[in-house]
Amino acid sequence: MPDGDAAAAGEAGAAAGAGETGEAESLSLCARCAASGETCCRGRRVFVTRGDVARIAEAAGFGDFVVSAGADAEERRLLERLDPVFARVFDAEGKRPVLRHADGTRDCVFLREDGCALALETRPLLCRLYPYDYDAATIKGVHAHLCPDPERAFPPLLLALLGMNRDAAEGWRKQLYAEMAEEPSRSGAPQSIL
Repeated sequence: MPDGDAAAAGEAGAAAGAGETGEAESLSLCARCAASGETCCRGRRVFVTRGDVARIAEAAGFGDFVVSAGADAEERRLLERLDPVFARVFDAEGKRPVLRHADGTRDCVFLREDGCALALETRPLLCRLYPYDYDAATIKGVHAHLCPDPERAFPPLLLALLGMNRDAAEGWRKQLYAEMAEEPSRSGAPQSIL
């Protein structure tokens, strides 16, 4: 989810084209979603690679943003069937490193009133890739139906509002799979990347 003047201008222009007016035009999509309480940063467990952890710790200046969280057997089987590479991220107990939620909430620890507190280049690769559908080989499409705001869940509109660039997303996809390939196999004895 882009930061910066160009992305903000693109989002404001897309919002104006979508018929929104006033103050909402000047807010990024992340800020509008956070303000409405409907955000992709709520209620999700976001897997982080060792690279994500290092980038975020350096930028944030603290390291207690990662927890080891489980996924039920059905979720693991589904992930493994859809993308076998993701099987590497689970340990023998069915856990993987994820961003923790803010105390007493289901919100990502980095979610603020104005959206994500992390700059785009610091965010976890999974967050940067949202809402693209992808696997180890390619970007396959857009999962706009995952957007919590049904008015924005039309793929071209959602991508425009996010200021998404497919070429940048392709680079992040490659980086994600390269970083996952560097992870120690977690399927045997529990190992931590925390």
